[in-house]
Amino acid sequence: MAHSIIQVDILGLIAKAIYWGLKQIHRNDQSYKVNEVIKALRLQNKDELRPLLKAKKKTESGWDLVYILPPGVARKDFEKERVYFETFSNSIVEFECKGRRLTMHIYSTGYPNIIKFNFEPSAYSDMLAPLPIGVTPSGKLIVEDMYKLPHAMCGGMTNYGKTSWLIGVMTALLLSGVKVSVIDRKGLDFPRFAPWVNLALTETETENLLDAHIQEMRRRTKILKAHSCQNYQEYREKHNDLPYLVLIVDELTQIKSKAAQEAIDDLAHLARASGISLILATQKPSGKVWDGFTDTRSMLAGALCFYVRDVMDSQIVLGMGNTRGAELPKIQGRAIWNNDTDQMVQTMYLSAREAHSILDAKVPKEVYAFESRDERVKT
Repeated sequence: MAHSIIQVDILGLIAKAIYWGLKQIHRNDQSYKVNEVIKALRLQNKDELRPLLKAKKKTESGWDLVYILPPGVARKDFEKERVYFETFSNSIVEFECKGRRLTMHIYSTGYPNIIKFNFEPSAYSDMLAPLPIGVTPSGKLIVEDMYKLPHAMCGGMTNYGKTSWLIGVMTALLLSGVKVSVIDRKGLDFPRFAPWVNLALTETETENLLDAHIQEMRRRTKILKAHSCQNYQEYREKHNDLPYLVLIVDELTQIKSKAAQEAIDDLAHLARASGISLILATQKPSGKVWDGFTDTRSMLAGALCFYVRDVMDSQIVLGMGNTRGAELPKIQGRAIWNNDTDQMVQTMYLSAREAHSILDAKVPKEVYAFESRDERVKT
């Protein structure tokens, strides 16, 4: 009898050990956690078919899970439930979809809250105007060519990284040989960069600087026609006398005059072909930000959204139905970049003082000389 009791106790201990072991495996197996979320949320089609886990791979930063989606289930169904996947897996989750094949990137390793500015223009010599966006959870620096965008919007509440990002991209563009102009209606962040950028602080200066870009666009259009070039890129392949231009507007809501609004509309629609791009920024991304403009927002292919207070503000920056800006953690520099698809990034931090030191050491103190009148085009 004693022997059988001991045997039962041993078997019980073994069973508990096995159960504990399986529990630990499930606890560390992200695919198990994800599948449980899929079941709980009933992510399935009308025939009750759920996404099928096809493959899983351990990566340096976490896991990649590959699912085959049944008919009737799409990436957007996963996107709108992102908060549940991130909460249950205690990780950052991003989705990538090709046809019916959905890859869920789960980033479990630490994602730094501060990434110092580090940009080498020579690594992007194939781009006309390299624009560093930020570093993804996988450690990749996203860099876009402004000529291909060709315009971008940046929004977010004050003190969450917008101005630092603008200073960083201004610095990166200047290091790359791009000529930059800035409309800074607050008049606090950019005046120290006057040796390198055309600067507008008042309403009159704003209208004058925008008009200078309009006239420059028209002058360049004449030059392209005279050289039988369809666009700026074709011209640059043969000539190097027209640098790329980027105009940064910091605080779009302060652009009140009709003339200035119409100039921004015209540049957004027409300027790319002549090698001019816009970056429009605001810390108040409400519906009123576009009052007075026509369809400028539709021309801004790229959008960077830092933390915003509510879902409506997020949708103003990222597009209808996109609430991710309001779901971000309250971390300075943490943002969502959208250029067709969403990508979480940590933008690179660069203070105004550091930017000034970099430019002082590496970029000549000169601004782009806009023509005061149209010159006769020489062929």
